[in-house]
Amino acid sequence: MICFSRSRGPLPAVVFLVLSVVRTVFAGEFTSTCANYYLGNGVSDSTGELFIEAWCHKWSDPAEPPAGGICTRLTLAECFKNDNGQLRALNEAEQQQQPQESLAATCDIESCAIRGDAWDGPIMTCYCLDLENEWQLASVNLNDHVGNYDGHLRCNAVTAPETCLDPSSPGSGSSSELR
Repeated sequence: MICFSRSRGPLPAVVFLVLSVVRTVFAGEFTSTCANYYLGNGVSDSTGELFIEAWCHKWSDPAEPPAGGICTRLTLAECFKNDNGQLRALNEAEQQQQPQESLAATCDIESCAIRGDAWDGPIMTCYCLDLENEWQLASVNLNDHVGNYDGHLRCNAVTAPETCLDPSSPGSGSSSELR
């Protein structure tokens, strides 16, 4: 398929294909464009916050191939909440309310882990308290809610900053670009 523009002549269908792929990447499915991701529970860095950190491909121009990548960290309390013992994604209005209750207040973040495989995607599981103060095993597919926005992990209105401290491994060095 070739499309025409008055000023530029034929535009290959590849441009349109790339644009549609980039839009999909922003909506979710971060594992298709991010690597070396892991779930941190804030114990080793003393934040006490649940987060996911990953190296993600960066797009400066959607018509071009990815231009390297960056390391980014997304605090999951900005994306999910405990809803009666179940993990639920926050909508944009909920994300903009300040302050958000930390997942650590109602979930045992040391119990949280990523499980799953290439077919199921990264399933985050945690034990969270329900309204009767009983522990429930809760899970959520991170690919359904976390995407890659120009190299940054993102969920709805929240875009994660560049934060890795060491370019050779997430979580241990400085904020720098991967080439």
